[in-house]
This record gives sequence, structure tokens and C-alpha cells, in this order.
Amino acid sequence: MLLDKVRETRQLVEKVKLAEERANRHQEYQDFYQKLIEKSPDFDQFIEALRSMLTSPPETFVKPDLSQILIKINELLSTFESEPKQSLISALSKEIRIHDEQWKVKWTDYATKKSQEVIRGLNSVKQVAGSVDDINTIIRVLESLANKWPISESNITQFSKHLFQAKEKLMSLNTTPEVQQFLNRVANNEATIADITSEVMEWLRDNNFLNNLKISFK
Repeated sequence: MLLDKVRETRQLVEKVKLAEERANRHQEYQDFYQKLIEKSPDFDQFIEALRSMLTSPPETFVKPDLSQILIKINELLSTFESEPKQSLISALSKEIRIHDEQWKVKWTDYATKKSQEVIRGLNSVKQVAGSVDDINTIIRVLESLANKWPISESNITQFSKHLFQAKEKLMSLNTTPEVQQFLNRVANNEATIADITSEVMEWLRDNNFLNNLKISFK
């Protein structure tokens, strides 16, 4: 009788211990899953940016080395069923964050270099050209997209479209170095009557910009 009680007690203890182990195991998976949910927006952002840069890559964009990210993913996949380690999620997240920052810098550098000269040119002509609102819109879009991250494929397409419009607008004005110097001085509020040379006057007349000039005293 006593032995039966001892045996029953031992079995009960073993069942309780097993239940506790399962509960702890369940909690490990719950914590692991919660960690994945917390990091999923970063992963989604990474995938979207990667897809965009590879689908419509800027000409200076070098195909990224994803070997370290793939290693971290394989480590995560090979162990999470037997041992769901949150540290592996953190390691993957860190590696992705490093690449994400690198691509952000590359995109910003690329977009800024492609647009800064054009923007400078637009700023110099907008007061004389008489289309301030349209030019400001082009400039605003270019500057906004150059500093946007993550970017989508449509963002890259939009940037290329506005860059083309900006260049087309500048080319249509057919400026010479002397005219450009005059426009730069106008943009900086430094232009004087002496800057309106015969070449500048001819350019203003050919582009019907004479009525856009306003002369005032300091």
C-alpha cells in the first residue's frame, strides 16, 4: 500500500516536472515568436529596399554582398525548432541594420550627386524664367526623394522622372556661361545693371524673359 503511494507520488512529480518543462518550452517559443513580430517591420523594410534597388538600380549601385545575412538566416532556421534563441534574431537584425544603413548612405549620395547641380541651375533661373512654383515643385521632390529611406521602386522611378524634367527645363533655356553667371548673381540678389551684357540681353529677349525683370535700388 505504501509502495503504491510512493509510486503514485513519484509519477505525479514526474508529470508535474514534465508539465513545467513543456510550459517553459512553450514560453520560450512564445518569447521567440514575439521577438520575431517586433523585428518584422525592420525585415520588411530591408526586403522592400533591397527589391527596389535591385529592380531599378542606380547606375552606381553595386550588387550587395548578402553572405553574412544568409549565414544568420541559416543559423536561425537550423536551430529554432530545437532551440529558439532570441539572440539569433538579434544577430540577424543587427546584420540587416548594418546593410540598411550602408544602402541608405549610398542612395543619398547617389541622388544628391545626380541632382545638386540641376537644383543649383533651377534655383538660378526660376526668378527670371517666371515659373517659380513649377520649379520649386521639381526641386522639392528631388530633395525629398534624395533624403527618403527606405525607398520603393516607384520612388526611384519618380526621382528619375523629375530629374529628367529638370534637365529638360534647363536645356530648353539654352544658357551660356555668361548667362549662367548672370543668373547665379540674380539668385543671390547680387545682380546689377552692369551684369546685363549684350549676350544676356539677347538671351532674355530670345526666351521672352524681358518682362520678368524688375529693377530696383538698394
